[in-house]
Amino acid sequence: MAADDPAQGAPGGGLIGASPRAILAFAAKAIAWCVPLFALWYVAAQPLSLAVSKGAARLLDVSAPVERTAIEWRDGRVTFLVAPDASTVYARNLRPGVSFEIPIDARKQTYGVPFFLALLLAARARRLAVKAAIGCAVLLAFATAGIACEVAIAYATLRIPGGAPLFTPGAVSATLVALGFQLGSILLPSAGPIALWAGMEATART
Repeated sequence: MAADDPAQGAPGGGLIGASPRAILAFAAKAIAWCVPLFALWYVAAQPLSLAVSKGAARLLDVSAPVERTAIEWRDGRVTFLVAPDASTVYARNLRPGVSFEIPIDARKQTYGVPFFLALLLAARARRLAVKAAIGCAVLLAFATAGIACEVAIAYATLRIPGGAPLFTPGAVSATLVALGFQLGSILLPSAGPIALWAGMEATART
């Protein structure tokens, strides 16, 4: 087998044109790396979830009709404490200072991080630390946006006493938020790591 075969883990190897045996060997190595990395990710779930949720709270503060957004860790989940802005409080005749609790499991937006690291380690990529830092930063930025969209959807579906919605987003805003939630919770955590790794490997070979 060639020295630069990705199944052998040599730096700079690529899977394009590789034999089925090489591809299976690389996949086995990636899966093997997933075991300890996902265990570490699970252990670090609280600080990681709080970090991306803090960013999501700041996004909500500048993009949604809220006065302020705080976060707390409760029972293995992040709880967002969302206070409506003054116009919403006045329009809905709400009690001043009221806030709404929205629990979120941020782990479903961050599981792409250990998957991405497993791909890098299985390939023994050149400049591993730099690629890991860049890739994790991108994936966590996506996770932050996805969490903000999930909270925004939950916030938009809240009802005040009497059954009226807390507020009604515009059609364009609602569509963008729904799309952001789907991307941040389903597509990007699973496909994003593969796309990032493949792009980095392709760039390294050019």
